[in-house]
Amino acid sequence: MVSRVMEWRDRLIEKGLDEEIADELVLGLPEQLASAEDVRALDRRLERIKATLTGLRVEAARIDERINAVERAVVELRDEMRAMREEFDQALQSEKADQQTQFQVLVAVVLAGLAANSGITAALITLLD
Repeated sequence: MVSRVMEWRDRLIEKGLDEEIADELVLGLPEQLASAEDVRALDRRLERIKATLTGLRVEAARIDERINAVERAVVELRDEMRAMREEFDQALQSEKADQQTQFQVLVAVVLAGLAANSGITAALITLLD
């Protein structure tokens, strides 16, 4: 049927009609030549396409919502990880401070022990002399 329509278009152009006008004239011919059943089948197909498009739009909206939920979860996880890192940094600094304090106490005890040992040694030497 398309080839017949194209033949009619070409004949109109040969007779001197402008191509655009010939195109407009033959554009509606297939629908006019088609049977009523063909037109109904096309209408049903169009309705199925519209229903499919509607379904795809709904599915796209669901996918978009899932993506948004994942993005929100990632942001929450990032914030949680930052908070955990800050807590870890604070704990690490606190641990370092505690270790430094313990080291200073140990050094003080050792120095006190050495001083006491020197004092005892000096006292013993004094007593023994």
